[in-house]
Amino acid sequence: MRNGIRWVIVDTETDGLYPPIHVVEIAAQVMVGWEPQGKPFRVFLNHGIAIPPEATAIHGYDKKFLKKHGLNPEKAHAKFADYVRGAPIASHNMSYDWNRALCPEWNRLGLQPAGRVGFCTMLLSRRVVHETKKHNLETLKSRFKIHSGRSHQALADVQTVVQLFSSVLAPRLSAAGLNTFDSICNFSHRTPIRKCLAEIQDASMSCRPIRDVSRQQVRDEWYALDVNNKKRGPFTAARINELAEGQPCYVWRDGMTAWAISTEVPEFYHLPHELFQSDK
Repeated sequence: MRNGIRWVIVDTETDGLYPPIHVVEIAAQVMVGWEPQGKPFRVFLNHGIAIPPEATAIHGYDKKFLKKHGLNPEKAHAKFADYVRGAPIASHNMSYDWNRALCPEWNRLGLQPAGRVGFCTMLLSRRVVHETKKHNLETLKSRFKIHSGRSHQALADVQTVVQLFSSVLAPRLSAAGLNTFDSICNFSHRTPIRKCLAEIQDASMSCRPIRDVSRQQVRDEWYALDVNNKKRGPFTAARINELAEGQPCYVWRDGMTAWAISTEVPEFYHLPHELFQSDK
């Protein structure tokens, strides 16, 4: 993001879906602009209550584990507030994490909110990701081959969202000129969704190579973004195809106005829709 705003990606695990909902894990990662900054945050909370077996089956935490590893809820939320420092918060299910889990718990404990509402990355993904009809975190994690540990544990889910945002959402938003936090927040609520998806795809389609009017051959030197959103290259198109193992990536070369999806550039038409993998 051009203004380099500080914001925080957050995820929670709870004792169930029905009020009163108790938060049993909070995880978070500070972001500055497009990139994570510093260490992630994680805390377990011990409310001294029984955890229903259906909740334990999802995240793995029971009363015994939380008694051993959890903090007093007020102390845990104080640590979380110190980490967030009033920054805007993003979550992959804001309606649950913020509206049903965190806010009711803060009210119940008589605490002030740790931050302020930012945007929901699930709503944003519906407007940016065209490769799948479902945009829950597990589907996106599988689709883009994100490796971040066990799903449905808050820290692993935060790390998934960080990778999803930096490697998938950010390049597409940037190509469409959505480079500020406020513009991304607004875009996450825009309708109709199909028009948003078309805008993102059109922005990528418009980033085709511009050849010199003298019709001199453009050199086969390309750059690509890896899974960490880092610029790699220069490589030939064939070499990028080899590194990507038959998967598409964001590519650029001299003469292009912005990054483009490789499957939308003639030299890369043979690649399927996936994500560029790092050459490790």
